[in-house]
Amino acid sequence: MTVYQTPFDPATRQCTGPSEPTAFDTLADVIALMGAPEHPGRRVHTYTGAGVAFSDFPLYIDKAANSGHHSPHLSEV
Repeated sequence: MTVYQTPFDPATRQCTGPSEPTAFDTLADVIALMGAPEHPGRRVHTYTGAGVAFSDFPLYIDKAANSGHHSPHLSEV
């Protein structure tokens, strides 16, 4: 599996740069080196103090998605 590292702003929780592949093979490898994340998840671990997230999928910078203003779902149209 590819593990990605993505910088983010802890105050806004928005990505501040693109996801980059890492040398980690698993999210467990991230914990072994970085220690326990402040916000662990099944597929994403965030280290707020370091301003970085590790995930098994790339995160994208999308102002609309990050701000909570999404397009309406088809059922809402």
